[in-house]
Amino acid sequence: MYHAAAVVGLNTSAMIESAILGRPVHTVLLPEFHDNQEGTLHFHYLLDGPNALLRATRSLDDHARDVAQVLAGRDPDPQRSLRFVRAFVRPCGLDVPATSRVVDTLEALAASPAPAPVAVPAWARLIRPMLQPFATAAAERMRRIDDRLREQKKQVLIEHRQRKALVGRK
Repeated sequence: MYHAAAVVGLNTSAMIESAILGRPVHTVLLPEFHDNQEGTLHFHYLLDGPNALLRATRSLDDHARDVAQVLAGRDPDPQRSLRFVRAFVRPCGLDVPATSRVVDTLEALAASPAPAPVAVPAWARLIRPMLQPFATAAAERMRRIDDRLREQKKQVLIEHRQRKALVGRK
């Protein structure tokens, strides 16, 4: 990323790291990436708002055109990454050490009185046994979905390796 003129990414961590380095960050919003992009809450921190980091498009042609424009030195918003870093990554200032801010906040929290416990309403104790079977069924369904997704990913990896092996033999 350090030597890049621009960065194209799907992963929010790499996008934020690229912004810290002052690089323009591009992405393409395609249906096959929706769950890992627009389907997550944290992705919208990079995509939306006045200090949005991402230069996002909905087609590969538009994406290629935007990246080419930046690589040709015609960046329509050269301060975009810096604005994002100032607003999202270092909101207390670029010159303020983050570690001391975290330590000060943790010490202030530890010095403050513990919050008063919240009383559980009596009706909650009555309804909990009735909800337990539904909660158990929901947890089991989620486990089965996770297992199925894990198996699908494993199969995709096997097929990818098989295709790669075939290409290597040619």
